[in-house]
Amino acid sequence: MIQISLRPALRSYLDDLVATGVYGDTPGDVARALVERGIQDALRDQLITATRKNEDEKGLPIAEPEDRGRERPLRTEALAAHHQKSGERLSHRSRSVAEKNNVAVIAVIEAVGPRTSSAEIAARTGLARQSVKRILNRLETDGRIRTQGWARSRMYYVGGGDVPQPPRNETVSVKPKGKRGRPRADEPRRRFEGRMDLEPEKVHGLPDGHPALTEERSLFPTTVIRATETPRVFVSGQNQRKLGDRVSKGPWKGMPIYALTLEERATCPTTCHHWNTCFGNGMPLARRHAHGFELESRIELEVDDLARSHSQGFVIRLHVLGDFYSADYVELWGRLLQYHPALHVFGYTAWTPDTEIGAAIARLRRSEPDRFAIRNSLPDVSAPQERHMAATTIWRVAQGRQAEGIVCPAQTHPSVCCGSCGLCWHPEMRSTPIAFIAHGRKSESAAIQDGSVSTVAAAPKTYVPHRKGGNPAGRTTDAWDSERIEQLRSLVSQGLTAKQIAHRMEKTRNAVISKIRSQGLKLHTPSRGGVKRVTGKVSPARKTETPASTAPELEMVRPPKQKSVKGRAPGEGLRRPPPPTPKPSTAWKLEKPDHADERGQIDAWLAKNGGSGRRFGAGTLLSQLQDAFGSVGKRIEYSPNHKRANAPYEVDGKRWISLEAAIKEADKIRAKQGREPIQARKQGRAA
Repeated sequence: MIQISLRPALRSYLDDLVATGVYGDTPGDVARALVERGIQDALRDQLITATRKNEDEKGLPIAEPEDRGRERPLRTEALAAHHQKSGERLSHRSRSVAEKNNVAVIAVIEAVGPRTSSAEIAARTGLARQSVKRILNRLETDGRIRTQGWARSRMYYVGGGDVPQPPRNETVSVKPKGKRGRPRADEPRRRFEGRMDLEPEKVHGLPDGHPALTEERSLFPTTVIRATETPRVFVSGQNQRKLGDRVSKGPWKGMPIYALTLEERATCPTTCHHWNTCFGNGMPLARRHAHGFELESRIELEVDDLARSHSQGFVIRLHVLGDFYSADYVELWGRLLQYHPALHVFGYTAWTPDTEIGAAIARLRRSEPDRFAIRNSLPDVSAPQERHMAATTIWRVAQGRQAEGIVCPAQTHPSVCCGSCGLCWHPEMRSTPIAFIAHGRKSESAAIQDGSVSTVAAAPKTYVPHRKGGNPAGRTTDAWDSERIEQLRSLVSQGLTAKQIAHRMEKTRNAVISKIRSQGLKLHTPSRGGVKRVTGKVSPARKTETPASTAPELEMVRPPKQKSVKGRAPGEGLRRPPPPTPKPSTAWKLEKPDHADERGQIDAWLAKNGGSGRRFGAGTLLSQLQDAFGSVGKRIEYSPNHKRANAPYEVDGKRWISLEAAIKEADKIRAKQGREPIQARKQGRAA
């Protein structure tokens, strides 16, 4: 309790001393000056801990190991003698915090000398040999220790300077023809590689009057989710073939790449020359984020986290799908660029400079030319004044420099991506347009005429069952307008089953069931005997009265007569067995392996609150909790090490609470803000 209460006072005390400038210019200098002047031993460790945390929070450089000589002998001696300090084994501490630039790893560094093997280090420190190798490898990556390797020995050097490498014999490896070897260390990594299937003559757009065009939405509206329901809005470029996980050349070399995807047409201007032919029409699996206040709040939080993790710089691709949807949204990115010097942005926009949003983009581009590389997507770049920071589309397969500009190398070369190219944001390419070969949804009936795409309307679809009892292969994609909803209500009131309704409306059975539930209708369920379709002539005595519009006629079949069982009363018959106990869902969408042990807790919480659904997993619940706690300046993280205590959620790094306690506390925060409490998903939809 004393340590927790003294930390805020120590931070404010250090800030006051830094303001005076007597002891130093940073909190670290002030802390070391106080330690040298004989501060009490009871406050010494707390002062150093508070100093490091204060330096880390403010982004200040943490003191190097050689500047912490006062505490190295004590920790080295305790580690060598297998002592415990504050109830914690230092050997375990060295393994657990080796990746955090903590002073505990200094003991391992001191045990390393010239020509010291890992077995000798393990014997001196009391660590396992495998743990020593893991710590040394991590320290080599961080630059805290340098290594030079030969065939049968390793020499370790302690320090931060560059160590000259010994001469090596250069060898030439011959790769088999047609096979690509392992990527170089500086080459961007991608999950998918290969050449794009470029056939611009087959790209076609949606026909005029299509619901996606008239309603200004995506062709796949079910892929649009709220920012509070997604595990993250910025996805690593490693998941996309054209981006890559990092930049390997140019002024942004070494920076990781992230991408943001919005809903096309809902955020784009109607004057966009790709309004019908958007390549998002061919991306049914892309996760699109709904725009609005929730998205902007999530962007601010995640950009702040990325700036802390990548202080050397990081790149965000705006927007894989979608565009800037308001001038306030453009100003948000201007503030983020001002607050975070490590942030770099590139992308394309269809807003022209004569619009409000386009003018805001142009102003931000002029104020941050080296960090905000947003190009204007134009149908024609023949005019000289339109070629500056421009991009266009060509309807032929070409490479290299063309009359329209330089063709994107990531489209024509299988080994090139945005991370290994960098033309779009390079300062010397600002006056040269980038030409993209048309790509998107393809059709054999589409053709290019006069440089534009002719959209051929599809023929009327007919019902052709592709298998017995299956869904119609020729189902339409018509939207649920008022007429079709009235037709659905009429068919439901007639007592038809979902399969019969789907057959008449040329919809899938799942789509009909989903719409019936969303409209609050009650679907007809046949009795145990079932509803039998009459194929032959029905006698007048057994013929049921049905509306004239229903066909074919239906017949109710009586259930079979129950058999009597010995030991039961006459006429009692067989009893229906109890329904089986539902098994826990195994279709969770878990984002991290650490969340696997959370499944039982969330299963119990969903069962208690009457919720179900495949998409409501640990990542979704944790994002809602982070959103609630983050709105009041708190942080909540999942810590699987505390699962045995049934309190795996860590709040501000000070206390651990259970799932129920975290949800109750989040509901209180949301209630004060006038928001609804966290609810479970029911039947795959938000409650």
